[in-house]
Amino acid sequence: KPSNNHNMRTTLLALFALLTYLVSGQNHTFETNDPEMAKAYDALLKKKQASGESIDVLVTVVDEDGTVRSTKMVNDRQLVQRKGKFGYENPAGEVMINLQFDFGDDFHGGYAVVGKYDEGQKKTYHKWHIDRHGKSLYATNLYVEVHPFCNGYAIVNETVGFQMCHINYAGKPIYSQRYTYCWDFNIGGKAMVEKVKGRKVRYIVIDTTGRELGSVEYDYATDRSDPKSRTKAKKALAKWL
Repeated sequence: KPSNNHNMRTTLLALFALLTYLVSGQNHTFETNDPEMAKAYDALLKKKQASGESIDVLVTVVDEDGTVRSTKMVNDRQLVQRKGKFGYENPAGEVMINLQFDFGDDFHGGYAVVGKYDEGQKKTYHKWHIDRHGKSLYATNLYVEVHPFCNGYAIVNETVGFQMCHINYAGKPIYSQRYTYCWDFNIGGKAMVEKVKGRKVRYIVIDTTGRELGSVEYDYATDRSDPKSRTKAKKALAKWL
């Protein structure tokens, strides 16, 4: 049984790792060979998410043979990485979706985001959604960044130059506009999006047809230097959300 000192040290190390992620915004994956550390990090993540912070980090544990497994089993599928390739196992440890992807994420609501390097590349991906049987929901060469589905829609980026929008389960954009950033639709069918033009940045509320319901505008340089600007924008747009 771990001692109290070990538990305290594990929690502090996990807290330090989480704070490093929050400051840098760089790491999407937290990897450890200590299951207790992974458990502590998961607990901290849940507290942050419960407080309203939007954090999506993949927590993994490394086995002695070098196999990397997510700490989550969702829809009877657990993300596994071996020799640089991702796939999915069931609760019995049987491979249900072959380890064939260069990128993989946990399942969310019956679907997972996977990806493969572009041909001849080791830096750029194309990503897409699969179901729990490994079947692709749409063509695999459409988007360079894909988020999990939320309330029926997923955020995608068409190019490395921030051409973002929302898609449906068939992989089709649900409106014609493109934005520099998008947030998930809420249960009421409203989402906040961002559009940068020159020195100005607009935060806009749209519905699922892409119709603009309201917006606020800020100076780009001032906005980007203020880490609380998005929270302020969301409050300003609350009557439309």
